[in-house]
Amino acid sequence: MKEYFLAFGYGPRTCPGVQLAMQEALIMIITIMHYYELTIACPIDEIVREINFVTSLNKLPLYLKKRHV
Repeated sequence: MKEYFLAFGYGPRTCPGVQLAMQEALIMIITIMHYYELTIACPIDEIVREINFVTSLNKLPLYLKKRHV
């Protein structure tokens, strides 16, 4: 049943904390981007977009290198 899972629900019964969770995720991503340099660890032509219930990548290995901030 994983194809039918909606993390925050949908419609009139949607989670009231969805906006807070999205803001926290955005802050986390910005913080990672601030403290680390990200580079793709494989050739770009090996990355394939898969379309299931949501669009995702088959793999996206990343190298993280700490920035001197």
